[in-house]
Amino acid sequence: MSVIWQGWLNYRGRMRARQATRWPSFRTRDKRRRLAGGLALICAVGLGAAFWSPQHAFAMGLWGGSIFSWLFVYWVLRETTSSTAESPAQLLDEWELGLRNRAGYYGYQAFIWLSASYLIFLAANMHDPDIVGKAMSVYSFIVLTVTALPSIVVGWQLPDDEIEGEPS
Repeated sequence: MSVIWQGWLNYRGRMRARQATRWPSFRTRDKRRRLAGGLALICAVGLGAAFWSPQHAFAMGLWGGSIFSWLFVYWVLRETTSSTAESPAQLLDEWELGLRNRAGYYGYQAFIWLSASYLIFLAANMHDPDIVGKAMSVYSFIVLTVTALPSIVVGWQLPDDEIEGEPS
């Protein structure tokens, strides 16, 4: 098993090294914060559209558009943070590890509270004939939100990347 794990760590290390060279203009604190804020806004819009009736074409279009925009912004944010929120502990220094663990804790807490809210939502709407469509669209965005939250926290808190050869 350790051979498999070591191979996975080697792969993740190479992937982090590749990610460090992508999107160089987005590796400033300001731009990462814009990405993190935009992703949080997309999550809020998607959740709001999911709570709206699935029979409204506008709400479903907004919900579907939120999913596709979420995918792109989440990918860019993960690339610009070098997947710090998702990396194994062996690949991170102490500061990054503390940041990753804190962000993961926030994601866990959000999952607990959003899941409890979801159960209350289901109980309150159990007689609604559209509950199946609403329930699936709401829960899908709850999952997307708690998946993105650690990367949002890391993206918000990471300092500017130091570029080699640039004067300090």
